[in-house]
Amino acid sequence: MEKTHLNAALTERTTLIRPGDDQREPPAPMVLQMGSTDDDESGAFSMAVVWHSVVKRLIVALLLGSILAGIACAVLWYITEPKYRSLATLKIVDRQPYVAFKTSDPSREFAETQVELLRGRFIIGRAIDTEGLQQLPELREIAGQEDPALWITQRLKASRIGKSELYEVSFTAKYPESAARVVQAIVDTYMRFQTSESDAQRQRVLELLTEEQAVRDHDIDLKREKLRELTKQAGGEEGVLVDVSGGKGGAPRAVGRSVLLTNLQERLVATEVEIEVARANVAALREELHRDVRITSGGKIEPPAEDDPRITKLKLDLQHKQATLRTLSASASQRKRIHDEIREIENELAETKEHLKMQGLKDAEGSVLSGKQEAVAKAEKDLSDHQRTASMLREKIDAERGQQAEHGDKTLELEFARAELANAEEIRRLIADRAVHLTTESRAPGQVHIVQKPKTPEFPEGPSLVKKMGMIGLMTFFLPLGLFIGWDMLHQRVYERKQLEREVDVRFVSEVATLPARPLIPRPGATRAYELQSHLFEESVNALRTALSVDDRLEDKKVYVVTSAVSGEGKTNLSTQLAMSWSLAIDGRVLMIDADLRSPSVHEQFDIAPGPGLAEVLRGECTLDDAVIMDWGDRLFVLPAGVATGNSPSHLFSSPRFLKVLEQCRSQYDKVIIDVAPLLCASETLVIAKEADGVLLCARHDYSRSGQVKQAFERLSAGGVNVVAAVLNGAPVRKYSYNYRGYGTT
Repeated sequence: MEKTHLNAALTERTTLIRPGDDQREPPAPMVLQMGSTDDDESGAFSMAVVWHSVVKRLIVALLLGSILAGIACAVLWYITEPKYRSLATLKIVDRQPYVAFKTSDPSREFAETQVELLRGRFIIGRAIDTEGLQQLPELREIAGQEDPALWITQRLKASRIGKSELYEVSFTAKYPESAARVVQAIVDTYMRFQTSESDAQRQRVLELLTEEQAVRDHDIDLKREKLRELTKQAGGEEGVLVDVSGGKGGAPRAVGRSVLLTNLQERLVATEVEIEVARANVAALREELHRDVRITSGGKIEPPAEDDPRITKLKLDLQHKQATLRTLSASASQRKRIHDEIREIENELAETKEHLKMQGLKDAEGSVLSGKQEAVAKAEKDLSDHQRTASMLREKIDAERGQQAEHGDKTLELEFARAELANAEEIRRLIADRAVHLTTESRAPGQVHIVQKPKTPEFPEGPSLVKKMGMIGLMTFFLPLGLFIGWDMLHQRVYERKQLEREVDVRFVSEVATLPARPLIPRPGATRAYELQSHLFEESVNALRTALSVDDRLEDKKVYVVTSAVSGEGKTNLSTQLAMSWSLAIDGRVLMIDADLRSPSVHEQFDIAPGPGLAEVLRGECTLDDAVIMDWGDRLFVLPAGVATGNSPSHLFSSPRFLKVLEQCRSQYDKVIIDVAPLLCASETLVIAKEADGVLLCARHDYSRSGQVKQAFERLSAGGVNVVAAVLNGAPVRKYSYNYRGYGTT
């Protein structure tokens, strides 16, 4: 074949080789380089890497982001329920306001009790029954599934505002009208209950005090009659007594020891008045407590939960027995026994339900009446204290009377009778005064009143749905781009020559453009563009070959190994193209050897038979001359990989026969290009590279990881291998043309 024909054929064959052909090799395990030194920036944050990732993946990221943002907004719109919050403000004071008569000291527990009452099931249950809250859309949706009172309790809040006397009652619902209605119903129910409770208690105390006045009036009449009888017996003489009251009215006081007795009686009078008032207060509180117990007992009690473990077990046992009875063909005695067991289970089930029902009633009573029980206990303690004081005063009065009677004063009995009458009249007067006090203070303001009524909310609580969708949409829109950037930062792909220079310490780093694909669909200008890109690819390979040829250190070097860190980095394509370029540039003979016995592909690119080849030569099954294929003219020869069969590639290359074959190649050929397996994946690669004159470490643009490339270079350097060049394979044609100002031929 003439030289011109050979050049044309070689050029055509070169353009038929695709970089993608080498990607059939299985991917290598990922090797990450964590950490860095001053001279190693592969693991450090780089804005260049971020910018490259943005430029490379922007279109895909924006497309995915748009889809994800749309899906996220649709899901958010579907699952989001608007929450409307309505609130009312109450003022709860600890001290009872008064009109004319000052009340007792304030109670710190009063406000806390009212707050618990507001958000308790007692008031909420009354509000549901009396205000018609069952018709709310939310309660209709959960009808038969949840307890309405519990549902409202979980969403109702009653809390103090700061350290003030103001309290906020709020409720959150799906619909604004429902939120306002629930708060209004609960506040109204509470205010009616609080007012009616206070009025009822006050009215009952007044009734008890009125009854006590009638009892005292009768006692006063008896004491007056007794005094008349004693006066008649004393001859109607009353001069034995001295009036020391100063004309102010009230009981006459005796001279001497009688002063002490009179003081004790006055204290007893005041104490007995307190006893009567306390007794009336206790009776009123007890009646209110019993009335609430009856209301609670007569109210609706939720049936026991059907998912209670005890009820569930009994139901399963009952179903099992019933199924056994239906399917069992047994004697009458056996059926009777099963019937008895079924009745026992039914009775136990009924008793369990009743027990759970009573337990629920007890819990309800405890939660409703705990505050009132504390009030009754406090009132009973006050009554008991007053009674002990009165008992002590009576003992002292009786002792004083006994001492005075020992002196033989005949007028003392008359004095005692008159003092008892005066005491009874004083007690009657004080009881009447206390009734007047209660009647007067009934017109005093209450301890709780509404400051602000609830209003129907116009806007949902928190950010609006539009804002939420905007935030979620924005986040999901940029999420793919952020993930892409993070992925690229994690793997640190090699996408420019400077990165490769940082990872490998070699004198020469070259770039090879991407081999373009021939257009499948004809279009204007496509053929011309393909020819220009093919020419640019060939020029990039020729530039690499020229750099190796003119290097003084490589003047007498013949054997070159082309390898990479992992598979898929274009080493086979680069080695075949480099062999073709050398065969066109020199008059000598060039041998292309496929030493990748694990995944051979050189024979596919040259379209030749896979064997016999290198494997058969190393096993001694054929000679080198028999295995070399000379279909490409008298300057380019190909030695395919052959078939490795059961022999391990590392064992074949470790044998002395490999060194002999390599020496024979040196003597017969001017240039030998060896394509080997990826360095990090195959152990024999380092053996072959050590016997070569130079190694070309190949990396693929935007595919190879900088950590893996660096690890491969360090492994070669540690093995004493001469790495003469690093090649960034697959550089984009447009970028390569811009960087090197490429131009086509005419």
